Amino acid sequence: MKRNGAPSPLVKRDKKRMIAFGWYGGKYSHLDWLLPLLPPCHHYCEPFGGSAAVLLNRDPSPVETYNDIDGEVTNFFRVLRDDPDRLIRAIGLTAIKKVRKGAHGSLPAPTCLDDHRRL
Repeated sequence: MKRNGAPSPLVKRDKKRMIAFGWYGGKYSHLDWLLPLLPPCHHYCEPFGGSAAVLLNRDPSPVETYNDIDGEVTNFFRVLRDDPDRLIRAIGLTAIKKVRKGAHGSLPAPTCLDDHRRL
């Protein structure tokens, strides 16, 4: 995942730290001691991406790779990178979709974007 220096509107900033969402086993609470241990490099590879807390908060490298065993989480960050406005809109419409479902019965099959909105 390549960053352009500007955080996505979905990314929460707290004490100059960023996180897209909480994740069990995430490294967000360990950033103060973990980040100083990571040296500058040309290609940073995040093998256990989760919420991408380390990737989002370290100094950017020219090449960055995000990996996670959970394909839905990996796809969430792909959608966040490629189509953030549409994802933000889908998240904002979540409550409306639930109300609409109650009034009109079933909804169409969920799309890939719907899956990422639920994360």
